[in-house]
Amino acid sequence: MFKKLVLTVCTCLSGGWMLFSQNFAGDWAGKLNIQGTSLNVVFHVMNEGNTWKAKMDSPDQQVFDIPIEKVAVENGKLLIGVPAMRVTYEAKLTDSDSLKGEFKQGDFVTILSMGRMSDPQSLRPKRPQEPKPKFDYTIRDVEFKNEQAGITLAGTLTVPKGKGPFPAVILVSGSGPQDRNEEILGHKPFWVIADYFAKNGIAVLRYDDRGVGGSKGNFEKATTLDFTSDAEAAFSFLRKQKSINSSKTGVIGHSEGGMVAPLLASKVKEVAFIVLLAGPGIPIDQLMLIQIRLVNEAMDKSKEETEEDVAMNKMFYEILLRQLDNKLAKQEIDDAIRQSNAGKADADKMSDREAMAVINEMTSPWFRYFISYNPATVLEKVSCPILAVNGTKDIQVTASENLDGIRQAAERSGNKNVEVHAMENLNHLMQTAKTGSISEYSQLEETFAPSVLQMMTEWIKKQ
Repeated sequence: MFKKLVLTVCTCLSGGWMLFSQNFAGDWAGKLNIQGTSLNVVFHVMNEGNTWKAKMDSPDQQVFDIPIEKVAVENGKLLIGVPAMRVTYEAKLTDSDSLKGEFKQGDFVTILSMGRMSDPQSLRPKRPQEPKPKFDYTIRDVEFKNEQAGITLAGTLTVPKGKGPFPAVILVSGSGPQDRNEEILGHKPFWVIADYFAKNGIAVLRYDDRGVGGSKGNFEKATTLDFTSDAEAAFSFLRKQKSINSSKTGVIGHSEGGMVAPLLASKVKEVAFIVLLAGPGIPIDQLMLIQIRLVNEAMDKSKEETEEDVAMNKMFYEILLRQLDNKLAKQEIDDAIRQSNAGKADADKMSDREAMAVINEMTSPWFRYFISYNPATVLEKVSCPILAVNGTKDIQVTASENLDGIRQAAERSGNKNVEVHAMENLNHLMQTAKTGSISEYSQLEETFAPSVLQMMTEWIKKQ
C-alpha cells in the first residue's frame, strides 16, 4: 500500500514554455502491468501560479490523494518523483489528452500510457454504509490519558440521544497501525458500528492506536500487552462519563483486538462483557500456518510453493518459541534462510534485503509476543459473558478451529454465558463475501454485515 508522503513544491520553467506546459494540468489515469497484474494509477496534476503540484491515487488499493514529493515540467516532459517509493515517471504529451512515458520503481521499468479523466471520482469506492449527516445522536472528540504508559490517546465518543445512562462499549482494532475508524481499503467498519449502536441505544468509544492520528506514543515498539494497557485506559475513561452505565460497559475487539478484549477482561473485573469479532481461539503459531496456506491458495500459488512457505514459517516460529535470546534467534533464522536459498535459482532465492526484513519483523517485540500467545490460557480466566463471531469465508482467522477453541476454553473455565456463531459467507472484515480472499476486501461495497450489527446489539442489550 502506498505510504503517506510529504509534498514538496518544485517550480517549472517560466517564459514562453509556460503556455505549452499548462497542458499537463489535469487528472490522468493509466494501468500499470506488473507481473501479470493490472493496477490502476491516477495522477492529479495542478499548476498554481508558477508552481506544479500533484497527488496520486491507487484505486485498486483504495488509497487516494497521496501528495507527490517532486513535480516539474522540463524540456517538454512531465517529471514525477516519489523517492520514498523509488518511483519516477517521465512522460510527454502525445496529444492534448494523452501521456506516454517511462515508469520506474526500483529495478522495475515499464511504459505507462495515460489519458485524461473526465470524472476523477469514478474510480473511488462506493461505501453506502458510511454514515452521513444528520446524526440522531451526539458525537464528541475526546482525549484520555494512559497513565501507565504516560501517553494521551484520542478518540470519538458517540452517545445516543436521551437521558441515559446507556450501555457502552470500547472498540479495539486489529493488527497494524489503525485509526479510530479501523479504516482499511476505503472501509470504516468502526464508524459503521458506532453509528448503528448509537442509533440503537448503545454508546461507543473508538480511538486511534498509539502513535496514530491524534494519539501519542510509539506504535512500532508496542506489543499486544501495550495495546491492552491502552484499552484499559479507554475503558476506564468511558465508565466515568455521566451518560454511561458503568456496570454495563464492555469491550468489542476485532482480530488482534480479539486478543486484547479477553486480556483486559481477565484483568479488569468491571468489564461487563466482551465481543470477539474474528478473534483467535487457537495458539497463534498454529493459526498463522493455517492462514499462510489459505492465503497462498487464494493467490493461486502452487502447492509446492505453499508447502515450502508453510514449512519455512513453521521453522521460524519454532525458533522464536524455543530461542528467547533475540540475537541468537536472528542468527538461527538467517541460517535457515541461507540454507533454504542453497541450490535455488537466483530468481527463487530470498534476497538479503528481504531476509533482513523478515528477520527484523519476526524478532520485533510485537511479533515475539504475538506468536507465543495462546488464547485458551487467557479465555479460561474470563468470567464475564462472551460473544464470539467468525465468518465461514475468513481465511485469516478461520471460523471452525477458532470458535471451537473459544468454546472449549469457556467450558474449561465454567463460564456458562458464552455464545459462538459461525456466520455464513462472511470474511475477516465481517463483509458478505464470495471468495474471502484479501484482494476481495476493497471490491466489496458492504463494509460490515447488517446481520452481525443486529446480533451484537441484541446480545449486548440482553446482558
